[in-house]
Amino acid sequence: MAEYRNSLRSKRMIREAFAELIKERQDISKITVTEIVDRADISKSTFYCHYKDIYAVADEFGDEIIDLMNKTLDAYIKHNNPDDIQTYANQIIKALLLNESLYRKLLSSDMTYSFIEKLKAIFIQKVSKGVKLKTLSLNPTVKRVEINIIANSIIYTFVDYFKSDDRLGLGSLDDLSKVVDELLTSFKKLEA
Repeated sequence: MAEYRNSLRSKRMIREAFAELIKERQDISKITVTEIVDRADISKSTFYCHYKDIYAVADEFGDEIIDLMNKTLDAYIKHNNPDDIQTYANQIIKALLLNESLYRKLLSSDMTYSFIEKLKAIFIQKVSKGVKLKTLSLNPTVKRVEINIIANSIIYTFVDYFKSDDRLGLGSLDDLSKVVDELLTSFKKLEA
């Protein structure tokens, strides 16, 4: 049991050191395993017991965020009206609010492209299966492109928010949520 706790503690320390370095350097390629182990006060062998390289640490963070988003969206679809994209988007925002500072650190780095593409694919999959917007085309090919445009717009706006020092001129993630909410409300008005 003590060995398991030590293992969890080591992983937590590695992850914290990585997050701090990502925030400082803004670029994963400028971080070394040596810097992580020095900051975490562990040995290199301990690092390599848990991770193959620094990119594996980054992938683990990304996978956790994606898992959180999947669970949030699945729970929403199961218990609510999946036709309501506005509430659907608000569920994602609520999940982001839980760890805003961590996402800001991770998304301010150059490691984001593959993570964002994974997140976008999940969003497109969930919206394609679960949300029926009357304003979208009946042609499946055109509808796919329309959903892709919506996904890119929403996801990359959030990435810009997390990456920018001034948060796109907004005070908080709640403010961005209100802007997205207003935009999606205008979609609903078009459907009426």
